[in-house]
Amino acid sequence: MKKNLFATALLLMLCTLTMQAQKKYVFDKVEGTPAQLKGVKELSYETDWSRVRVEGLTPKEWIVNRQDEQPEYDAQNEWDNQLVPRIKYMRSTVNDKLKKTGRRVTIVAGKPYTLVVTPLEISRKGDMVVECTIKHTGGEPVAHFYVKGNGGTFGSMSNLWGDGFESAGKHLAAVLKEIL
Repeated sequence: MKKNLFATALLLMLCTLTMQAQKKYVFDKVEGTPAQLKGVKELSYETDWSRVRVEGLTPKEWIVNRQDEQPEYDAQNEWDNQLVPRIKYMRSTVNDKLKKTGRRVTIVAGKPYTLVVTPLEISRKGDMVVECTIKHTGGEPVAHFYVKGNGGTFGSMSNLWGDGFESAGKHLAAVLKEIL
Protein backbone atom coordinates (compact mmCIF):
# COMPACT_ATOMS: atom_id res chain seq x y z
CA MET A 1 0.00 0.00 0.00
CA LYS A 2 2.78 2.42 0.93
CA LYS A 3 4.65 1.58 -2.30
CA ASN A 4 1.55 2.33 -4.39
CA LEU A 5 0.97 5.61 -2.58
CA PHE A 6 4.62 6.61 -3.03
CA ALA A 7 4.56 5.68 -6.72
CA THR A 8 1.36 7.68 -7.27
CA ALA A 9 2.79 10.71 -5.48
CA LEU A 10 5.99 10.49 -7.51
CA LEU A 11 4.04 10.22 -10.76
CA LEU A 12 1.91 13.26 -9.88
CA MET A 13 5.02 15.26 -9.02
CA LEU A 14 6.67 14.37 -12.35
CA CYS A 15 3.51 15.27 -14.29
CA THR A 16 3.32 18.62 -12.50
CA LEU A 17 6.96 19.42 -13.24
CA THR A 18 6.53 18.46 -16.88
CA MET A 19 3.45 20.65 -17.22
CA GLN A 20 5.26 23.60 -15.61
CA ALA A 21 8.21 23.21 -17.99
CA GLN A 22 5.86 23.15 -20.98
CA LYS A 23 4.18 26.41 -19.85
CA LYS A 24 7.51 28.23 -20.19
CA TYR A 25 7.28 28.03 -23.99
CA VAL A 26 4.41 28.30 -26.43
CA PHE A 27 5.37 25.88 -29.18
CA ASP A 28 4.81 26.46 -32.90
CA LYS A 29 3.09 29.86 -32.32
CA VAL A 30 4.73 32.34 -34.66
CA GLU A 31 5.22 35.87 -33.39
CA GLY A 32 6.26 38.83 -35.51
CA THR A 33 5.31 39.66 -39.08
CA PRO A 34 5.67 36.36 -40.95
CA ALA A 35 3.49 37.60 -43.84
CA GLN A 36 6.69 39.16 -45.25
CA LEU A 37 8.00 35.64 -45.78
CA LYS A 38 5.28 34.45 -48.16
CA GLY A 39 6.88 33.14 -51.32
CA VAL A 40 10.42 32.91 -49.92
CA LYS A 41 12.07 29.83 -51.42
CA GLU A 42 15.37 29.70 -49.51
CA LEU A 43 16.51 30.68 -46.05
CA SER A 44 20.14 30.86 -44.96
CA TYR A 45 20.66 28.71 -41.88
CA GLU A 46 22.70 29.43 -38.76
CA THR A 47 22.98 27.76 -35.38
CA ASP A 48 23.58 29.55 -32.10
CA TRP A 49 24.71 27.41 -29.16
CA SER A 50 25.30 30.37 -26.83
CA ARG A 51 22.27 29.79 -24.59
CA VAL A 52 22.00 26.00 -24.50
CA ARG A 53 21.57 24.15 -21.20
CA VAL A 54 22.02 20.39 -20.96
CA GLU A 55 20.18 18.99 -17.97
CA GLY A 56 20.17 22.58 -16.64
CA LEU A 57 23.94 22.98 -16.98
CA THR A 58 26.01 25.19 -19.28
CA PRO A 59 28.10 23.22 -21.79
CA LYS A 60 31.27 23.78 -19.72
CA GLU A 61 29.54 22.60 -16.53
CA TRP A 62 28.02 19.64 -18.33
CA ILE A 63 31.37 18.57 -19.78
CA VAL A 64 32.99 18.66 -16.32
CA ASN A 65 30.05 16.75 -14.83
CA ARG A 66 30.08 14.19 -17.65
CA GLN A 67 33.84 13.68 -17.29
CA ASP A 68 33.43 13.12 -13.55
CA GLU A 69 30.65 10.59 -14.16
CA GLN A 70 32.53 8.65 -16.84
CA PRO A 71 36.27 9.31 -16.53
CA GLU A 72 37.09 6.70 -19.18
CA TYR A 73 35.51 8.91 -21.88
CA ASP A 74 36.70 12.22 -23.26
CA ALA A 75 33.67 14.40 -22.50
CA GLN A 76 34.96 17.38 -24.52
CA ASN A 77 35.42 15.16 -27.56
CA GLU A 78 31.95 13.68 -27.05
CA TRP A 79 30.46 17.19 -26.94
CA ASP A 80 32.39 18.52 -29.94
CA ASN A 81 32.32 15.50 -32.23
CA GLN A 82 29.33 13.39 -31.26
CA LEU A 83 26.60 15.50 -29.67
CA VAL A 84 26.74 18.99 -31.22
CA PRO A 85 27.06 17.69 -34.82
CA ARG A 86 23.71 15.90 -34.42
CA ILE A 87 21.99 19.21 -35.12
CA LYS A 88 22.59 18.47 -38.82
CA TYR A 89 19.65 16.06 -38.55
CA MET A 90 17.38 19.02 -37.92
CA ARG A 91 18.27 20.82 -41.16
CA SER A 92 18.22 17.64 -43.27
CA THR A 93 14.79 16.71 -41.86
CA VAL A 94 13.45 20.19 -42.62
CA ASN A 95 14.71 20.01 -46.19
CA ASP A 96 13.30 16.51 -46.65
CA LYS A 97 9.88 17.65 -45.45
CA LEU A 98 9.98 20.83 -47.58
CA LYS A 99 11.27 19.12 -50.75
CA LYS A 100 7.87 18.94 -52.47
CA THR A 101 7.19 22.64 -51.77
CA GLY A 102 10.32 23.86 -53.57
CA ARG A 103 11.59 25.54 -50.40
CA ARG A 104 14.72 24.80 -48.39
CA VAL A 105 17.11 25.99 -45.74
CA THR A 106 20.72 26.23 -46.79
CA ILE A 107 24.09 26.74 -45.16
CA VAL A 108 24.90 29.16 -47.99
CA ALA A 109 25.05 32.65 -46.50
CA GLY A 110 23.65 35.74 -48.15
CA LYS A 111 20.03 34.82 -48.77
CA PRO A 112 17.59 37.68 -48.03
CA TYR A 113 16.38 35.93 -44.87
CA THR A 114 18.25 33.85 -42.30
CA LEU A 115 16.83 31.18 -40.00
CA VAL A 116 18.70 31.18 -36.69
CA VAL A 117 18.25 27.95 -34.73
CA THR A 118 19.11 28.21 -31.03
CA PRO A 119 18.94 25.05 -28.91
CA LEU A 120 17.87 26.14 -25.43
CA GLU A 121 17.26 23.01 -23.38
CA ILE A 122 18.42 19.46 -24.05
CA SER A 123 18.04 16.41 -21.86
CA ARG A 124 20.31 13.39 -21.89
CA LYS A 125 17.50 11.53 -23.61
CA GLY A 126 17.46 14.11 -26.39
CA ASP A 127 14.24 15.90 -25.50
CA MET A 128 14.76 19.52 -26.41
CA VAL A 129 13.44 23.02 -26.86
CA VAL A 130 14.74 24.99 -29.83
CA GLU A 131 14.19 28.69 -30.42
CA CYS A 132 13.81 29.68 -34.08
CA THR A 133 14.15 33.22 -35.39
CA ILE A 134 13.84 34.28 -39.00
CA LYS A 135 15.42 37.65 -39.66
CA HIS A 136 16.40 39.87 -42.53
CA THR A 137 19.97 38.77 -43.14
CA GLY A 138 22.06 41.07 -40.99
CA GLY A 139 18.96 42.82 -39.72
CA GLU A 140 15.78 42.73 -37.70
CA PRO A 141 13.74 39.62 -36.79
CA VAL A 142 10.66 38.92 -38.88
CA ALA A 143 9.35 35.80 -37.13
CA HIS A 144 10.07 34.07 -33.84
CA PHE A 145 8.83 30.74 -32.46
CA TYR A 146 9.80 27.65 -30.47
CA VAL A 147 9.75 24.01 -31.50
CA LYS A 148 10.30 20.95 -29.39
CA GLY A 149 11.98 17.71 -30.19
CA ASN A 150 11.35 14.35 -28.62
CA GLY A 151 14.48 12.33 -28.00
CA GLY A 152 14.85 8.65 -28.47
CA THR A 153 14.40 5.63 -26.25
CA PHE A 154 17.34 3.36 -27.00
CA GLY A 155 20.94 3.90 -28.02
CA SER A 156 23.83 6.15 -27.15
CA MET A 157 23.29 9.71 -26.03
CA SER A 158 24.48 10.82 -29.46
CA ASN A 159 21.74 8.75 -31.13
CA LEU A 160 19.12 10.06 -28.70
CA TRP A 161 20.14 13.64 -29.49
CA GLY A 162 19.94 12.83 -33.20
CA ASP A 163 16.37 11.59 -32.65
CA GLY A 164 15.55 14.80 -30.79
CA PHE A 165 16.92 17.05 -33.53
CA GLU A 166 15.11 15.02 -36.17
CA SER A 167 11.86 15.41 -34.25
CA ALA A 168 12.46 19.17 -33.84
CA GLY A 169 13.12 19.34 -37.59
CA LYS A 170 9.69 17.86 -38.31
CA HIS A 171 8.05 20.51 -36.12
CA LEU A 172 10.14 23.26 -37.74
CA ALA A 173 9.21 22.08 -41.24
CA ALA A 174 5.52 22.18 -40.32
CA VAL A 175 5.84 25.80 -39.18
CA LEU A 176 7.84 26.80 -42.24
CA LYS A 177 5.21 25.22 -44.55
CA GLU A 178 2.65 27.55 -42.97
CA ILE A 179 4.61 30.79 -43.15
CA LEU A 180 6.67 30.51 -46.35
